[in-house]
Amino acid sequence: MAFGVLFDFTANTNASRITKAADMIKQDWFQQAVHHPKPIDVFLVLGHNSARPGRQASTLKTVYSAIREAHPDTPIQIFGTHMRDFVVYDQSSTASESGRYCESLGWFSMSGFNSSNSGFTGPLNPKGVPNPNRTAVVANPVNPTPIDKRSKLKTSPFLYSRRYLDWNRLTFDYHAPGSQFLHNDILSRPNFISSSSSSSNSSSQLKQLGAQISSSITSYRHQLGLGKVYGCTPQTFWVTGAPFMAPNSMYTFLADAMAHQIVNPKRAKVPRVHISNTGMARFDLHKGPFTMDDSYITSPFPSLVVYIPEVPWEMARGVLERMNKKGAGQGRRVEYNTTSVGDPKGKREFGVWQGEECVNPPIEQFGAMGKRKVLGKREEIMGVPVGNGGGGRQEVLEVGYTTEDDFGVDGDDTIHARIANYEIPAYFGTTAGFSEWKKGGRKGRRQEPRVVDLVFNDL
Repeated sequence: MAFGVLFDFTANTNASRITKAADMIKQDWFQQAVHHPKPIDVFLVLGHNSARPGRQASTLKTVYSAIREAHPDTPIQIFGTHMRDFVVYDQSSTASESGRYCESLGWFSMSGFNSSNSGFTGPLNPKGVPNPNRTAVVANPVNPTPIDKRSKLKTSPFLYSRRYLDWNRLTFDYHAPGSQFLHNDILSRPNFISSSSSSSNSSSQLKQLGAQISSSITSYRHQLGLGKVYGCTPQTFWVTGAPFMAPNSMYTFLADAMAHQIVNPKRAKVPRVHISNTGMARFDLHKGPFTMDDSYITSPFPSLVVYIPEVPWEMARGVLERMNKKGAGQGRRVEYNTTSVGDPKGKREFGVWQGEECVNPPIEQFGAMGKRKVLGKREEIMGVPVGNGGGGRQEVLEVGYTTEDDFGVDGDDTIHARIANYEIPAYFGTTAGFSEWKKGGRKGRRQEPRVVDLVFNDL
């Protein structure tokens, strides 16, 4: 039996209706479902939700608890969204969450079903494939969920496994059957799948199909102009990998762009207050050529810029702070000190550092796929030593996900150097068009206007 549930979202339009999980579990249809007279092998709970209770207004624990009241021992398997995490709810219930968007592929497996606890009559431990071998016990707690005590089972028959795979060609080719022939000399070839040979006809056919798919993707990308280069990013700007509004923060870059580029020519001399939601930036902006594809990756929304003219400055100066206290859909409630917004002496406007302007460097050569740092036998296949091996050269790991979950730190399929993770508020902003007083031949404090234009995006 399956249920889908959204997090506690309140920012929907009046064209939609959202039933909160706390209300849903009290409705007749839900109560009738969980008290169904026929036996249920497993409950599946999934949705746009954080797997870990207490994070980002998650409601999965609410549904889990309602099911547990009626079924103390029936396994409950939960799937969440938007980060890598694995949570143990109790000895027969776990929650898997495998990535933000499409940069991760999650693997989850579960065994322990038999004819006495379910309708399953197949092989208990299939041969030729890895079988789950972990009990639902917290091994490395990261704010772990208290284990539910309602189950009457002395020991649970269920075993679990989880894995987080980087979404790229090398990962898929490694895990595909018959792909273990890879060597360094073909890894850098643009079409190494189609240029490889195999003694297996089925493997060869799969590679031909893969080459056809790659060719189709390349053709569509060309038709859509996704490879068109618009400029060059001089450095990497991070969404959460740098402190909020640090020089290498995505929001420092965006705030500067808003101040300089979003200008109504007819109102260019009117001071402006710009505000946007941090969710508009969906991914980091990496150093190097900036293409049409990058524009969709970093911000895929067709958002319009609108404004409210001549808002009293005394009112506009506090809008950002009040919005961040309320949060975006009540999903993030991180407060930041924005008192410097109205401080004409400060170098920060809405917490934005006023640094040097960005200058684009020449486009550098890029293309060949670099060596990857991997686990297990792939180190030998790809010739990539992870450590110095008692005298060998030390490889510098590429930055990426380093996941810690309730099962420990061994879930990532590819070894990475850790990316810092800083919290960000729901909204950010900046000001522009403010004139300055001059005093004693020097620039003095900024002159406060009587009214401003309040500029924001419609997302």
